[in-house]
Order: sequence, then structure tokens, then C-alpha cells
Amino acid sequence: PFTALKNFDGLRKITITQTWINSTVMVKLLQNVWHSPIEDLTFINIVYNEDTPDGMQFPNQNTTTKLKSITFDGIKHYQYRYPKFNISVEHFTHLSYLKFSGTGMNILPCNLISAIPSLQTLDLSDNLLKEAGFWWPLCKPTEIFPSLRHLSLSNNRFIDLAHISKQSSQIKLLESLDLSFNSIRLTGPCSWSPHLTELSLSHNNLGNGVFKYLSTNFKRLDLSKTGITTISQKVLSQFPSLTHLILSSNNIQVIPLNLRAPVLQALFIDQNAIAYIS
Repeated sequence: PFTALKNFDGLRKITITQTWINSTVMVKLLQNVWHSPIEDLTFINIVYNEDTPDGMQFPNQNTTTKLKSITFDGIKHYQYRYPKFNISVEHFTHLSYLKFSGTGMNILPCNLISAIPSLQTLDLSDNLLKEAGFWWPLCKPTEIFPSLRHLSLSNNRFIDLAHISKQSSQIKLLESLDLSFNSIRLTGPCSWSPHLTELSLSHNNLGNGVFKYLSTNFKRLDLSKTGITTISQKVLSQFPSLTHLILSSNNIQVIPLNLRAPVLQALFIDQNAIAYIS
């Protein structure tokens, strides 16, 4: 059913949703997408079944694909085992966006991702990843993320902010990191990359002490629902480049009279306990 895809000159996106797909069909689909003008391939809420003994064995191609974005969002596995993918990604020269969300992933398939030099955005939200599963010993972030700028690890099982900051600082071009909806703790001093300017720690129980562990280079901070009770001029003065600060859903009661931030453009303090505004 996919052989005609290459004939649709204007087709740029295909979405497969709410269906059962096996490894044989997946190979046939990718082979035809490979030679089509499609740039965006999306799978939403599918059940994946390996009907071949060696999983998905994708034959080598002699041309590059036009794919720029691949999304797996909500994948249930028919078998209770890790799926097998044998595919060379050296011809994914245009791929800049990759999402594996809601897949049950607890170990990053770094061999699959390591040869994608063009990858700029990686979304691994809503999985079962921990520090050891994302930065496992055989994975070297300086090699597998040569162009990565945006990383989402939201809604996983990460804990150690100091370890995360140290490891993520090795991703040379990383600009934004989403750690919301985890179980992050303040375990020790953090060492952030100077290129990292956007950080979300939303929905982690951190308290007022979180500001001591953040970088002065940050421009955008999301600290909503993190247990913060006060905000002061002394705290804001630590972040001379801060343009956006989100403090929603905390327990802040007072906005200080002398609150100043030279370049701040947006301050969110909704859903707090503010009883008095000077």
C-alpha cells in the first residue's frame, strides 16, 4: 500500500495512528518513504510487533532520505522484550528532529542515534529513563550529539541534578534542557555548559535553594511548582541575562518592592499565595 508514496510530489508529511504495525510492514513503509518527498514521519499510539526473528532489518540504501522529522509518540510493544532495529542512519543527512515519547524506553539506543550528525532536537519525554540509562558507559555524549541543541527528558525518572549538569555540559552545542516532571534532587554543586541558556525544572520538589545550583548564563528558567516560597532582588541579581522566569504554582506570598531585573521580559507568578502587592 506504500509503493505510490514516491509519486505524490506535494506530499511532505505522513502520520500513522491507532493501529498495529509489525516489523515486516515497517521495513516496507520505510523503504517507500525513503524514496519519496516526505519530510515528516509520525507514529501515534501504535502497537509494534516483531514478526521476524531478527526484528527490523532495514536494507542499506544507495540514496539519502529527505526526512527531517521522525516521531514515535505512544508505542506499545506486543512482546515483552527490547525491540531490535538494524538500520544504518548515515544517509539521514537532513534529520533534525527525533522524538521517542511514551515508548517505555529505559536505555538510550545510542548506536542508532550516534550517526545522525544533523540532529538538533531530541525529545525522550514520558519514558522510564534514569541517569544510568541515558548516560550509560558505552555512550559518549560528545560523539553521539555533535549538533544537538534541544533535549527533552521530561517525565522520566532522573534524580541527580549535579550528575545531569556535569554530563549534559559535554553536549557541546546544547542550548535548552527540559527536566520537568522528574524526581530531581539537589545533591551537590552543578557545572553547566556556557551554551545552555534555557532550563526547565518544573514539577520537581526543590525549594528556595535551587537558585544556588543554577548558571548565571541562563536566559529562560521554568521553576513552576518546585516548592519555592520567596523571590528576592539578591536572587535575581545572580542572573544578569535572564529574560523569562516562570514561578507559577509555588507558595510565594510577597513580591518585594525593590525587585529589579535589567533584561527581564516575562515574569510568571500565577497560582501562588500572594496576599500583598506593594
